[in-house]
Amino acid sequence: LERPIIKLSGNLYFRMELSSVHGVYEKHRLDAAIQLMDIHASHFEKTNFKTINTVSIWSIRATLDIVSCNFIECGNISSFGGAIRAVPSRSPLRSRGALQAVEKIHISYCSFIDCVGRAGGAIYATALNDSAITNTNFINCKSAYQPENISNDLKTYVFGGGAIFSDHSIENSINKCKFQNTTVNLGGVEDAGYSAMIKSSEFIDTCISVCNVYSNFPVHSDCTFNNKIYKSDVFVTPNSAQKWWSEFK
Repeated sequence: LERPIIKLSGNLYFRMELSSVHGVYEKHRLDAAIQLMDIHASHFEKTNFKTINTVSIWSIRATLDIVSCNFIECGNISSFGGAIRAVPSRSPLRSRGALQAVEKIHISYCSFIDCVGRAGGAIYATALNDSAITNTNFINCKSAYQPENISNDLKTYVFGGGAIFSDHSIENSINKCKFQNTTVNLGGVEDAGYSAMIKSSEFIDTCISVCNVYSNFPVHSDCTFNNKIYKSDVFVTPNSAQKWWSEFK
């Protein structure tokens, strides 16, 4: 499919397999190549996405099952989520603060390479506490709000989530993944009340950002880090960062 705009809604099941979705869209486009709203379920398998300047998949209150797919150069600096956006309403900003995760996301054996977004260069989600991301690679995915775009006092704390941005911390849902030259934001709001854990994953020149955690907060376990860029593998966002987020949105 070359430069498609597909919009589906209602009680249906959508499946795409052994396909290619590609094209150069107009700059700063805010919708998506494929938009799913209130559908029962969807399944993508062995499909390649290269949607330059727009989001590949926009899920609104829909279940996503994505297996063995590649996302390359998807998104733009204005979009929430470069490759995938999963939210419970049309507006990502109005979705912020909702504790429930209406959407369910299951991603396995996929690759996200050189994707970019305003927040969540590869994946933006309101919450991922009912989700699983396994055996997936995130390489060179960027957020428009990387440390170099932030004032010096917040550089080591605030990241837009080049690979993943979730409003609420991810709970036991990232396993056996690889992150290289990117960032991961597991919670961008003060009242995120979920335990976050990344298991058995590899981080190369990548850091994790979390918000308001306790001393025994299980951010990760059985992970390896090879960090030459950041001073720490995990950063805890201070309260002063909330002002930054209000201005950012």
